[in-house]
Amino acid sequence: ARFEVLPGGVRIHDGRVVVAGQALTVSGTVSPAGALDLQVGATRADAAALARLFGMTGISGKADVQARIGGTLAQPRVSGTLKAADGRVRDISFGGLRAKYTLQSLRSGTVEFAVENARAQGLAIRSASGQALLREGAVVLPRVQVQIPQGSFTASGKVTHAGGLDLALRTPEVDLGGFAGMAGMGATPKELPAAGKAAFEGRLL
Repeated sequence: ARFEVLPGGVRIHDGRVVVAGQALTVSGTVSPAGALDLQVGATRADAAALARLFGMTGISGKADVQARIGGTLAQPRVSGTLKAADGRVRDISFGGLRAKYTLQSLRSGTVEFAVENARAQGLAIRSASGQALLREGAVVLPRVQVQIPQGSFTASGKVTHAGGLDLALRTPEVDLGGFAGMAGMGATPKELPAAGKAAFEGRLL
């Protein structure tokens, strides 16, 4: 790394640091008053190690991360992008994840995300996208669009850090036969007790 002393602070050029065993690139400036304007990046980083820095567990995979750190040393603000592949977030595994985030603190912020080829407790998910609001003790989901082989639905509500769920589900059109098969109510079309299309609203607690 190369450090340049300026009237307004210190500029870092091509910095390399290791945090939680992960190699990060760092460049930008830090003022004498502690104001930050830094760019941080990581390629193929261990998502589990990075998540532990934020007090989160149950996360795995490899991630490419780009972040801009503003604010101050006392109150940093972080925004950027994340791309991950073949990972897991608690009980949800995924083939691909893209996210754009803005964090005011470790427990407060907004994340826009898109997930592909996921699986949650046996349910195959082709894709899911939406926004997550990080709040103290919970993740609030205003509206998430989910595509599964049997149709599509929207989910809204919250998930607590302790694993609690309160989600409202709505679908304009669902394949009843497909859902009956998922529930083990029949193995072949003629054996299924339900067929056709229907709208659905419910709640997952």
